[in-house]
Amino acid sequence: MSGKHSFHKESVKLRSRFAQKKIVAIPDFMSPERADHIYQALQSIPEEQWFMSCFPIIESGEEKPRHLPLTPQNRLFIKYFRQIALNHYLDGQFAFRFKRSFLKSSQPAIKIETQLHAHFSSERILSFVSNIIGQKLTGLYEAFLSNYEAGDFLTWHTDQPNGTIGFVYYLTQNWDPAWGGQLEFKALNAAGLYYSHQPGYNELLLFSIGDLETIQHQVVKIADYASGNRLAYSGWFR
Repeated sequence: MSGKHSFHKESVKLRSRFAQKKIVAIPDFMSPERADHIYQALQSIPEEQWFMSCFPIIESGEEKPRHLPLTPQNRLFIKYFRQIALNHYLDGQFAFRFKRSFLKSSQPAIKIETQLHAHFSSERILSFVSNIIGQKLTGLYEAFLSNYEAGDFLTWHTDQPNGTIGFVYYLTQNWDPAWGGQLEFKALNAAGLYYSHQPGYNELLLFSIGDLETIQHQVVKIADYASGNRLAYSGWFR
């Protein structure tokens, strides 16, 4: 977190923005040097340490998510699961597919994820976010790295009951808005959007879960021709 956005200089402005819509975007969240370090670390994660996360997969008559390491032996399974998710997406049903990390499942551990988890669990960050939302937070509920590529998506849903505050720390460079990937919010059964946010770089987005329980959100499908990666560290505070 950069000094530019210290509590004394920015808290009043950020609290006001959050109070209005229960969503606030914080640019330049970390120092440029630290953000660049994190970005380079994400770029260097070996492919096999990412998991392909897809929903739904039908097992024993139930719809379940499936998370598979991107190893060569899983290539055909992943292709199949991605197609199932796409079919549900095209039918207008809840579905997702994107690459992500699992802190406890990654072997060996992804160093930058461990560092981010410690940073976002720190008293400094918890105090900073608590001051913005006007509510004391105690820690992370869950968090993970995400990597959306061409054709990936996450359809409309709410985050109940995942913690108190959702967050997305964006680390996406040189993103063309025509590629999609926006995080969109809308009220249930509403025609227009409540809020929309473009993928950015070194930017933290906070949104209330309880106050927005009637507001759905989605990650717009990444265009099939997109050549960039929508990178982020996402999760929930409790």
